[in-house]
Amino acid sequence: MFRALLRPPLFLLALSAMAPFGCSKPQAVVKISYACPGYSAEVTDEHVVWPLVTSLLLKTNAEKVTGIGTDGRAEFYLIGKKGGDPTDLLHEAQTVVAGVVEKSNGMVRLSEIRLLGTSEPVPSQPIKQVYRPKVVIDFKKASAAGLTAEDAAKAISAAIGPETNSPEGVRKLASTTMPVEGSHVILSDVATVTLEKGPDRIIRTLP
Repeated sequence: MFRALLRPPLFLLALSAMAPFGCSKPQAVVKISYACPGYSAEVTDEHVVWPLVTSLLLKTNAEKVTGIGTDGRAEFYLIGKKGGDPTDLLHEAQTVVAGVVEKSNGMVRLSEIRLLGTSEPVPSQPIKQVYRPKVVIDFKKASAAGLTAEDAAKAISAAIGPETNSPEGVRKLASTTMPVEGSHVILSDVATVTLEKGPDRIIRTLP
């Protein structure tokens, strides 16, 4: 009789077993992608990833934000708080990113912003060291030649590609001609072009 009193009824056992499945919800994940043509991983990190990771964490209900900067691309993953509304997190993220493109003068374009499906994992890739061209523009020389920073950036982004990640590729990049009114400017006349080794991606996670 004493043992029977200590044993919980069967229907209570069934309810306690079902509770985790009925009440728990997977954490929402919002993915944001930007195209940043002509940006190296370091420039993407400085001008897009780091500022936006901070803003997304402060201005949304995300529990964690990860930003990944690569050559010409930035990706963000917002991990929602447990029990949070995925739609609310998506709308909050959309509000934050709306001003990013406006401030970039067209150099950064929003590629996608969406909720990830439950079967889509957040990517985890090792950082590799790669060679890439580095272009430092002397804006005084560029301005004197009639070349705007925006036109120079567009010309450089169009010329940079996998084939420029070598000494010969950098020499060809340095000889790129950029049109100005009634003439043209050679990139090496207004910029220093070198080949440097650096990370293929920079990853920021807050908090």
